[in-house]
Amino acid sequence: TVDWRNAAKTAPWWSWFGGIPGAAFVLFITLFIPYRGAAVVSGVTICAQMVTSLFVDSFAFFGCNHRPATIPRLIGIALMIAGVLMVALG
Repeated sequence: TVDWRNAAKTAPWWSWFGGIPGAAFVLFITLFIPYRGAAVVSGVTICAQMVTSLFVDSFAFFGCNHRPATIPRLIGIALMIAGVLMVALG
């Protein structure tokens, strides 16, 4: 269970930075979907999350287990980026 009275005191320092990127994400989605379309914006969002996840796993940030960026993982991300480019430019 969570002790809500002490949650702010015991939270990791980096947990306070979620609000600003979250607000920026909502702003980005709101502004760019009318111009680029939902498919492109969703694809870019998912690719950015995958690249960030690969980076976090590779360097074991935020207490995650270390998972190296292997060739198959890099190829998978490259294929995702290529797919988004095909949707965006096609």
